[in-house]
Amino acid sequence: MQGHYSQVRSFGVFFMKESFVSKRLIDFLIHISVDVKTRDEFKRDPESVLARTELSNAEKDAILSGDPEKLRVAAAVSAARSNQ
Repeated sequence: MQGHYSQVRSFGVFFMKESFVSKRLIDFLIHISVDVKTRDEFKRDPESVLARTELSNAEKDAILSGDPEKLRVAAAVSAARSNQ
């Protein structure tokens, strides 16, 4: 189990321990980076795209802010809440 907690994964600007990353947030960011249709729609109307997700308000706000630090915090908080 020790190895699980010591692994660090790189997600572009994210460097977090695997067990503390919000899978939901990372999955969404990956989806909009690889799905051209969703990415284009997100560029035109991000609120509409985000409204169709199960992301928390904090995660949505962090995405809309474009601030990497807010994204890191939102990912960590969401992951911690889901592990409680």
